[in-house]
Amino acid sequence: MKRAIITMLVLSAFASIAAAQDADPRSLVIDGNESFRGEAFERALERYEAALEADPNDLVAEFNRGCALYELGRLDEAAEAFRKVYAAAKDDRLEAQASYNLGRSELDAAQRMLEQRLGSGVPELDEEGRPVDLVEIIDDIDRAYNGAARQFRQALRHNPSDAEAGRNLEITRHRQAMLRELREQVEQARQAMQELAQQAEDIAAEQEDAANDTQDQMDSGDSPANAGQQQSQVSDMTDGLSEQMEQLEQQGVRSPNLEQARQSVERARDQQRAAEDAIEQNEIEQAEQLQRDASESLREAAQELRGDPQQQQQQEGDQQAQQSSGDQEQRDQQGSSDEQQQETGEQPGQQQEGEGQSGSGQPSEQETDGEPDSVADMIIDRSENRAEQRDRAQRRAIPPAAGGKDW
Repeated sequence: MKRAIITMLVLSAFASIAAAQDADPRSLVIDGNESFRGEAFERALERYEAALEADPNDLVAEFNRGCALYELGRLDEAAEAFRKVYAAAKDDRLEAQASYNLGRSELDAAQRMLEQRLGSGVPELDEEGRPVDLVEIIDDIDRAYNGAARQFRQALRHNPSDAEAGRNLEITRHRQAMLRELREQVEQARQAMQELAQQAEDIAAEQEDAANDTQDQMDSGDSPANAGQQQSQVSDMTDGLSEQMEQLEQQGVRSPNLEQARQSVERARDQQRAAEDAIEQNEIEQAEQLQRDASESLREAAQELRGDPQQQQQQEGDQQAQQSSGDQEQRDQQGSSDEQQQETGEQPGQQQEGEGQSGSGQPSEQETDGEPDSVADMIIDRSENRAEQRDRAQRRAIPPAAGGKDW
């Protein structure tokens, strides 16, 4: 991870003070900064918390405590620390930095929620063991991203020139757009499955009528020719239903309910074929029972289709997400040269000597290699060949603030 270390190098000259003045908040912050710079985040957190015990109003220690908590993956606690700093800050610069850090913490928390709730491929269950509605899950994740976007907008109000806040706001909005597109696809799939369920119910009724007519013909001793023709028509309707379900799967809909319904429809189709053969062989009683069995199988399919479709991935959404990701890559590339210039010069949020303000930089996104293989991967866009570019264009490392108050 790249870090802005200019302030840290200035503070390193005071490292010896920390050992001699453990009770001094400034020394504790300096010591914590040294530990943070060496990625000893647990020890850094201990030093910042010790500084806060000595001076609970020390915003530098509180800000740096949030930085350490972020690095330890304790995102909720980090966000709370940055909120506290923002609430007590008296100037736009510190407010902007606290808002940005809070936005990065909330963005990573939203990403974590996305991976946990949509990336596993296992349906989420509520306290009573029932599947949680997929739209509800998407809405929860969208609200989490919305919180991050709100913080980036707030950071930009305090510091309109913060290009990285603008980039992260764009990233957040991009992911929200894909989530909302996924939500629409889920709703469309749900509507399509409800329509198929109604068709299955209608065909089941037709199949029941055919069974009744077969029974009537058996009682009256009529020729089974009419029964065979009627059954053939119902079988054709079932074939049409099966084809529509297959088309829905080809469009990318993945649902346990749909798979179960297809199995029920195939079972009904087998029973219908057997009924046709029985009618042809004048085994009317057997044909009538097979027809009723087929009707029951179709009703089971309808019931399964009416369940909540846990749509996992849709081809159309995947294609659109890849297109959106391609557009994002172009924007990232445009910003990467500016980011490289910032990394070699003064950092946007660097602390000025004598000010009790936070240092530059923000929590960084976690990266994972591999091609998208789930909804979460699709939205996060973890493609390996873009990780380094995105690292430059979207990240700002999170050095702790200096301890340099005017004591």
